[in-house]
Amino acid sequence: MAKRDGIEQGLVCIFSVVEPCRTNSLRWQQRHYVQFAKRKCLFLYYYFMDPDLGLIHVKLQTWFPLQLQVYVNGHEWLARKLTRHGIRYTKLDNAFLWIEDFPLFTKICRKACVHAARRRRRVAVAFCTLSSRYS
Repeated sequence: MAKRDGIEQGLVCIFSVVEPCRTNSLRWQQRHYVQFAKRKCLFLYYYFMDPDLGLIHVKLQTWFPLQLQVYVNGHEWLARKLTRHGIRYTKLDNAFLWIEDFPLFTKICRKACVHAARRRRRVAVAFCTLSSRYS
């Protein structure tokens, strides 16, 4: 879809799906309390093209507790990183078949593990900032 529409950065599309979820239920019996419940609820999937990470998506549960999950394709990020470093590689779908400089590849992968949480946090903050503009 992004390739077809020529989207290189920013929002690609939004999908909505009804899925099972964990939410809360208020119980008004002799004493009032909140109980975890399994329900079906609406999830929104926001797909973004990020210049560093490639295609990512954010999954937002629309019922309380409004969970937010950020999904990043590490292979796509790594392919972009290798290209920037001028390292040749062969990739089939989401698998690397050959990498020219394997020691540098492993060094990049180790750094990726260290910085992965920071990148996901950056995406989550950017998503929350973007969504607040349109609410």
